[in-house]
Amino acid sequence: MPAEVENCGSGGEVAATTLGRLKAELATRWPQLVIWQVGANDPLTGVPIAELGAKIEQGRPAKPAAGDQIVRADAQSRWAG
Repeated sequence: MPAEVENCGSGGEVAATTLGRLKAELATRWPQLVIWQVGANDPLTGVPIAELGAKIEQGRPAKPAAGDQIVRADAQSRWAG
């Protein structure tokens, strides 16, 4: 089955910045799958773990259709679901 893949990543971002971009993108369109690799830069820049956790949870918007999903991958690329 053909698939369209779009890389919207931006190196060096912290979760709060990425979350803003993610919400803006999802306000205008909803892909069938979003892979959000999150949390690698936050500890390096001194973001408290509780703040990082809150931002990750905010990145779980309601799904508009069955089968759509957001998958999170941590810094070591283990699937965090």
